[in-house]
Amino acid sequence: MDRREPELILDQMKTYGNLHRKELPGLLLNPGLSKDAVDLKPVHVVYAIGDGDSYYAAQSAEYGFKHISGTIYFPVPALEFLHYILPVLGERNPETLLVIGISASGGSPIVVEAIQECRSRYPKIKTLAICGKKESLLESSAEYSEAVQLEELGRTPGIRTYAASLTGLFSAACSIGEAKGRSGSLSRKSIAAFIAENAEGAEKTIENTIRMGPALADIAGGSFIGCVGSGPDQGTALFSSAKIVEGSGVTAAGQDLEEWNHVESFAYPLDSALIIFANPGPAFKRAATLISAAKALGHRIIAVVPGEIHDFDASADAVVPVFGIFNELLAPLTQYIPGTVLAYYLAKKHGRAMFMSDR
Repeated sequence: MDRREPELILDQMKTYGNLHRKELPGLLLNPGLSKDAVDLKPVHVVYAIGDGDSYYAAQSAEYGFKHISGTIYFPVPALEFLHYILPVLGERNPETLLVIGISASGGSPIVVEAIQECRSRYPKIKTLAICGKKESLLESSAEYSEAVQLEELGRTPGIRTYAASLTGLFSAACSIGEAKGRSGSLSRKSIAAFIAENAEGAEKTIENTIRMGPALADIAGGSFIGCVGSGPDQGTALFSSAKIVEGSGVTAAGQDLEEWNHVESFAYPLDSALIIFANPGPAFKRAATLISAAKALGHRIIAVVPGEIHDFDASADAVVPVFGIFNELLAPLTQYIPGTVLAYYLAKKHGRAMFMSDR
């Protein structure tokens, strides 16, 4: 593999104004999955499968997808779905099932195999491909497709493509909700408007995190970083840890707030870093108390919070605001930005290239 410098991370982040103002809203407002082309009204259970970033997108979108579509929704790693869920899925009420395969490249082997096997075993179960490349193997394998292709700007640890996959999932949820005649605060047009209106906030978040970057890298260190959040933030925590690993080679792992309290709080080293996502919502109080508890143990804490919170717990070593309009169900569309920028500064701090291409 050719050496891939981490500067490409920031180069892609510089496109986020246009990404939020035009590209992502365009994906929502021009859906590939039309309620007129397929009968989505009977869909009651949805499996969203993927690997790596695609699976994390499925996790991050979970609560928004449920709210918009009114379905039961399971985000599942593709291998687990293929070997453990698909064999026992059965043929009962197949018209109520939808399996979504997600792949930024459009060619993730296990995702493709799972979709192909699903269609072979259960031809009445609907399958949908959400992929970042048109005319891909995944697209041709599924019955329906939701293309989320963006301009190719070079291979980074899936940053723009992650945002596109999230948008594709929300678009699919809207198609199901529209077919069911559901109405609510999160419609296709309102989500597209939310993304566009947050363009300035995304740019400000990137600019501010870049300013804080060297100090954040010093706090994060280089041994181990835990990324912790609950609800929609758990997917963001998993994705952020993946960007740190792929971008800088620093070991990182995502976890739920309470699970970290039950297990990882007993792990050394006690001065390892934690990135805690603390958004207003049911888990906010737990995030705040965990910051204090982890800090008391000796951990270095980076708190990621909405920019509208001005008086957050000062016990954190650093508080990184995510600017713009806040909506907990849609927060995954922007909350991952600080962790991605941090990956760049960790790579520079340790003199590393992306994907271990400096070996």
